[in-house]
Amino acid sequence: MYLDQDNVPFYIGKGKNDRWRPCNHCYSGYTNQLLKNKIKKIGADNVKVHFLHKDITDEDACEWEKYWIKHYGRRITHEGTLCNLSTGGERGPVGCIRSTETRLKISRAKIGTPAWNKGTGKSQRQRNAEWNKKNPMYMKEYQKQWYLRKKAERAANANR
Repeated sequence: MYLDQDNVPFYIGKGKNDRWRPCNHCYSGYTNQLLKNKIKKIGADNVKVHFLHKDITDEDACEWEKYWIKHYGRRITHEGTLCNLSTGGERGPVGCIRSTETRLKISRAKIGTPAWNKGTGKSQRQRNAEWNKKNPMYMKEYQKQWYLRKKAERAANANR
């Protein structure tokens, strides 16, 4: 449980290893903007961490997390002080709880759209190649050797 300077709880979570540290919630990839803003407002060094339960099973930890979140209430439901987005116990990073209908709409909207890491077109590859030529470290001797070795391996695999 995270407490602010007035000992008011503002987050409850089931941690593992170093995930209990408040600074871990300030990274850009973390989805809970409400919690991120709260930690930045009071400062990560000023957040008090209180362990409610120690050395319990994962199932018990999830049940206790649900209990404490319900007990203190969440800000997004206007029932309490916690910045938790969910009711707890999900075993993993989650955002808001989406209905089946919403998930279907999102799925349909993405049909036909290549994934973020797929579908680089020929023109984009050409622009990347031109940009790389300006890079002073591009294709140094050790890179050329690696490139030629990989090219030979691919050719050998293609001939099999």
